[in-house]
Amino acid sequence: MQRPEVKGFEQRWNDYRDRAIPIDAAPVQRLETEKAFFAGALSMYEFITCDLVLDRTTGEPTDGDVARMESLGSELLARLASFLSGEGRDA
Repeated sequence: MQRPEVKGFEQRWNDYRDRAIPIDAAPVQRLETEKAFFAGALSMYEFITCDLVLDRTTGEPTDGDVARMESLGSELLARLASFLSGEGRDA
């Protein structure tokens, strides 16, 4: 089975920017959104590279790693739902 092409952070940013930022957005909005996007990407990268504890014999994620990733996924999906419902926006 062939793996799908992995997009780099820059390509993911370009995809996100094109979908999420209005064409007439102010330059400062574009810059601040880009900073936030890459801060989130860095945070996730650090989590994956620094915080996971792979099983030393198999190199596979431990049960604790899997549970933590599932917890993070649930947290992100809940936050997404709150944004989509309008509850997650600042007043």
